[in-house]
Amino acid sequence: MKKINRLFPIICTAVILTACADETSNTVDADTSAQTEQDSKVSTPAATNSENLEQNFVVSGKVENGIHAEMIVETTTPRGVIVLGKSYADEEGNFKITGNIPALGLYQLRLNETQPNSQKVVPLSLVPEDSVHVEVNFDDFNSTPKYSGTEWAPVLNEYFEHLFGFLSFQRNLKNPQQYSEDELLKMVVKESKPMDDFCVNSILKDSDNPANIILIQQVYPKEYLGGFQNWDPKNLDVLKAMQDGFMKSYPQNPLSSAIGQQVNQIESGYNEYLSFEKMKVAPEIAMPDPNGIERRLSDLRGKYVLIDFWASWCGPCRKENPNVVRLYNKYKDKGFDIFSVSLDKDAEAWKRAIKADNLSWDNHVSELNYWNSSVIQTYKFQGIPFTVLVDKNGEIIAKGLRGQALENKLKELLD
Repeated sequence: MKKINRLFPIICTAVILTACADETSNTVDADTSAQTEQDSKVSTPAATNSENLEQNFVVSGKVENGIHAEMIVETTTPRGVIVLGKSYADEEGNFKITGNIPALGLYQLRLNETQPNSQKVVPLSLVPEDSVHVEVNFDDFNSTPKYSGTEWAPVLNEYFEHLFGFLSFQRNLKNPQQYSEDELLKMVVKESKPMDDFCVNSILKDSDNPANIILIQQVYPKEYLGGFQNWDPKNLDVLKAMQDGFMKSYPQNPLSSAIGQQVNQIESGYNEYLSFEKMKVAPEIAMPDPNGIERRLSDLRGKYVLIDFWASWCGPCRKENPNVVRLYNKYKDKGFDIFSVSLDKDAEAWKRAIKADNLSWDNHVSELNYWNSSVIQTYKFQGIPFTVLVDKNGEIIAKGLRGQALENKLKELLD
């Protein structure tokens, strides 16, 4: 399955487990901001500049320590950012913005600053005729929104309480390098559970609440948790409930049909994942190496082989490479080999990374086709690094091993 194209802007959170979903996603800011992924197909229904249209929303509020701050309500569309309204706060930080929106959608309130890389934004799940009051702090803008005045305001307030509790856990975690990948995974799952449970229960309780277009992100399979590998399939029922709710309440809204497309995509992907899980023998991979010579996975039968999916642009992959090199050198004379499959699109960058990281084994292959590589469909993964360990007969032993977990398995098999 190709990586899921999320159809809504998301609230980004920092994660201590890392994986690459595309070449721009190696790191995520610890603060929250409303952002649209580059591959999103739908964000907000056909928004246009509202200057000459009837005013159908009000966003008012107060910016603590924000005297004369410029406040902007805007949305991101395939055509770029569209400003829907703006105003300046008074000497007490009070502001009021009016404008026009075409329909329910994901909008954002932004504090305009001249500082580079400053992103002070909070999300708004506005519906026509909404009048929402937002209180924020100039210095800690993204972390302090308090909403009131709409049906979705209490839901977002509680969601942010859970979200920042989760972020607090991450910020206060001392030296995460001391933990294995499995230990970190269990810690992240445990600490994010209150937030995830709140989102699930809230969507099931009020399936057409506009806030759900923000909460839905917690119901998606998460790349940093292994995609479908650690995903609860009951979340599919949650997505379907939201789909039904939005189709009944907003039948003409493009977001409603987008949710349906998303549900179908995830359900199809999960079924494909299950079919792959049942496979005993790793599917054949036949691709050109850096010299254009075709290499086949099946040519390594008779050895234990680590199929390593990576790319030169993937930070977590490059970070893991020294461990992979060390284990290769340790076990290469005991019947162990590596078959590296790159999702690169630039041949020279791929070759430079092989040399720079001392990936000395012979079997490096790539279609140079990025996330359109055929192996993604065949091996059903959503993020990299991703590994599949196979035995001498090509049968799958384990998936997703890295770090200490990989070393432990090789020690069990080869020592």
